[in-house]
Order: sequence, then C-alpha cells, then structure tokens
Amino acid sequence: MKSSRLPLSTIALGLTCCLTVAMTQAQENKPTPSTKPTPTDAIVKSIHSFAAAFNAGDAKKLVAHFVEDGEYIDDTGTLFKGREAIRAEFAAFFKALPGTQLAIDVEAIRFVGDSLGDRRRYCRCDECRRRKCHR
Repeated sequence: MKSSRLPLSTIALGLTCCLTVAMTQAQENKPTPSTKPTPTDAIVKSIHSFAAAFNAGDAKKLVAHFVEDGEYIDDTGTLFKGREAIRAEFAAFFKALPGTQLAIDVEAIRFVGDSLGDRRRYCRCDECRRRKCHR
C-alpha cells in the first residue's frame, strides 16, 4: 500500500467541515426518548465517515462533508472553491496516489458554544505514524 504525507491543513479543513455538518445535524435531530445521540456522537460519526470516504478513494462521498461553497487549500497553497472543484482535486489525488489511507483518532471534543466545538485529534497516516509529525 502506498502512503503519502497528507498536509495537516487538509485534515484540519476536512475535520472542520465534518464538525460543521455534524453540529448542524445534531441540532436538527430530535432524538426519541429511547435513543438520545449526543452532539459528540454525531461529530465522531462524521469524522469517521470522512476518513472512510478518504480511505475508499471516493471523492464524491468525501466532498459531501464540505458545505456547498466550501474551500480547500492544498499543500502548495492552491485554493479550490466549491464542492465540484474540491471533488475534482481529491479525485486527481486518489488517482495519483491510490490506496492512500487516513486514520484519525479523536482524543476529546470541547464545546465552546451552542454551535461550535473544538476537537483534539491527530493523524495516523503511514507517514505520520513513523514520524509522529502531527502530534
């Protein structure tokens, strides 16, 4: 399996988008008395969904974690605006580096308001596991 060092900005942006989508979903969901998912559950689920889409090389599922007018800046500083541009960039990335894997551990989530959370995480991609470069 090939590995590539994924820029921290890519991971942070993706997780920020996951967090935004998950917070919105958590606020819109009205749990029944028998199932009471917490906002933390929704955030962690969204983060794992992002990683699963990345690991599957599925650019379409990955960009579903971005808002429609979201932005992504790659490690060279190139800005991609909107889901379609971001999808095309990730599709090219997956084509160039097939099999690249991403693992994310969420260590803690701290809520700083009704619609904003701060997450502590680190990357566990193959390169980072060797260097521990994102910890």
